[in-house]
Amino acid sequence: MSSDHTDQSRPEPIRWAPRLAPQLLRRLYECDVTGLHDQDLIDEVGMTLLVRCESIRRVSYRLCWKCGEPLLGERTHGSMLQCQDCHRNTPWTTYQRSYKGRRVHGVRAMPIIQTFMETYPHAGTWATKMLAIDTLIHGVHESLKHGQDPCITPLAENLIEGTAQETFALLESLAAGDTSTPGLQATRALWNAKLQDYRRRLAKRQSITSYPPPPSLT
Repeated sequence: MSSDHTDQSRPEPIRWAPRLAPQLLRRLYECDVTGLHDQDLIDEVGMTLLVRCESIRRVSYRLCWKCGEPLLGERTHGSMLQCQDCHRNTPWTTYQRSYKGRRVHGVRAMPIIQTFMETYPHAGTWATKMLAIDTLIHGVHESLKHGQDPCITPLAENLIEGTAQETFALLESLAAGDTSTPGLQATRALWNAKLQDYRRRLAKRQSITSYPPPPSLT
């Protein structure tokens, strides 16, 4: 009886899937450009991103951290959230603290995340897996503030360990060339074009401080 009482009185720790180690992504792109395809590596990268995406989806839509079903309750200080499926209860403030500052929120990038979650599990070849991963990590959040141009944030910040500047640098340093999986260079070109446009607009609005400009693309 005492153990049951303890389980009910102590909130269960809320844990979200970790971000991907950048060295794994760097190795993956090196394997791709050299043609030495490491199936274990691409599966590790893909599955790590997949479970991270699921955590982002649950936080973005305020879903249960265990079963993924909706949490009912007010999102105010002192209120409780309850899962109607697995019957877990947690204070709203505990749930909020579990993701604050951990980059586990990405509602503006959910279309990209959802596409990856739907396509990657069915990717059966190296090429289809690489294209799914590449499209995901080069995705962006786009926020539009009244009277201002859109401000972009790389989705990779939610997916890969590191600071904002480290993430920009990593994406720019990923191996790519004529021997890369077909389609990857097109994704890189679109990414560079978007960043160039972002830098141009940022230069016109020096007051914007949401994110520093990315490293030079030259």
